[in-house]
Amino acid sequence: MELYQLRTFVSVADEGNLSRAAKKLHASQPAVSAHIKSLEEELGVLLFERTPKGMRLTLDGARLKKHAERVLASADEVLDEARALREQVGGTLRVGLNTDPVFLRTVELLDSLTAHWPHLELHFAQDASGKLLDRMEETGGLDGAFVFGDQARTGFETMFLRNVPLLIAAPAAWKDRVEGASWADICAMPWIRTPEYCPYCELLNRTFAKHGVEPNLVLSADNEMVMLAMTLAGKGFSLLREDEAAGPRNAGRIVVWESDTLSIPLLFTWPHGRENHRPTQALLGAVREVWPEARPYDQAAEATAL
Repeated sequence: MELYQLRTFVSVADEGNLSRAAKKLHASQPAVSAHIKSLEEELGVLLFERTPKGMRLTLDGARLKKHAERVLASADEVLDEARALREQVGGTLRVGLNTDPVFLRTVELLDSLTAHWPHLELHFAQDASGKLLDRMEETGGLDGAFVFGDQARTGFETMFLRNVPLLIAAPAAWKDRVEGASWADICAMPWIRTPEYCPYCELLNRTFAKHGVEPNLVLSADNEMVMLAMTLAGKGFSLLREDEAAGPRNAGRIVVWESDTLSIPLLFTWPHGRENHRPTQALLGAVREVWPEARPYDQAAEATAL
């Protein structure tokens, strides 16, 4: 049984007429009639007698109406308390972003918080995944952060958002050299990599080690847009998200080495012990609303695919 069925039941009982009840509920008369019929079928009790003058409660209906009114009053109390709680929760939430805001659905996150918790203010801070975790660990300067990679650390809770496909991209002019190349061949060409604190670096290091090769490193960049710009300029291979590489690839400005597939998990992490911190609860609820595919992070199950 649903609350809307009980509201319809009580409204029809109070009005004694389907049309007036429908008007009160802002519903159609057939919908109101259907609610009553489905409730009677579910309860196995006749609630109303249909008379020429309208709807009259049966004895059973009159007894059940009192219970329905108590249930609806309790539901209204829950809603009232929730509204009061929302208005009491205020302050600033500081959230770390490890990549571009559109990819991380930050506008949707802000809209969700604004809708449910109007007195909370959201502040975004951009940095590499490792540095965001350091900031949370050392200074407590963030309430949560989006991070890439296997970032399980003591003192943090983590939820898994999705696996992010990554491509090994090269300048378009290298097309003939890249097609059919081996790991040894591509590692002999120039590479652009990220610093040690970036999860892309750890992923590439594991991948190189797996294939027993050493890359020819010529540049280091801690920003994805810089890596893409350097690759477009013909400076070397780089590891790019599939979505950010799609436009340049379709335009023929980069080529992708197709011999291996990589991916990295996107996670949302926050300090342990915030279970009763209501602004953090609001933040986590908004993240789950914006990322409905989110689930608890299982480090073993979600290990990066190499």
